[in-house]
Amino acid sequence: MNAFVAVEVHLRPRSATHARLVLAYAEATKEATPQALTRQYRDGEWLEDLLGPPSPGLNEWRGGQAEHPRHIPLADELKLKSWPLTDITDERAIEQRLISQLREWTSPQSK
Repeated sequence: MNAFVAVEVHLRPRSATHARLVLAYAEATKEATPQALTRQYRDGEWLEDLLGPPSPGLNEWRGGQAEHPRHIPLADELKLKSWPLTDITDERAIEQRLISQLREWTSPQSK
């Protein structure tokens, strides 16, 4: 399966009063290549902006193309989550949160 993972750090986010760590996981359509997903992400909006409207302040979102107006078009399924960086105390904590979230999203029960 083709999948795409991106992590962004926003020290001065537009959507919050505090710094945010944002994680995205996208499952590609059969026609998409990892290179095409990477290009689309690079040329698209910040993940923080995808967590904004339609639900400003949202810290987690998952769904398909029809459910989000600015979804990554080559991905069938998109999962986004953010955390306030002020809640994370060290590098190890960041790593643990990201890995734990990715494991949850990629588990068979999450499908």
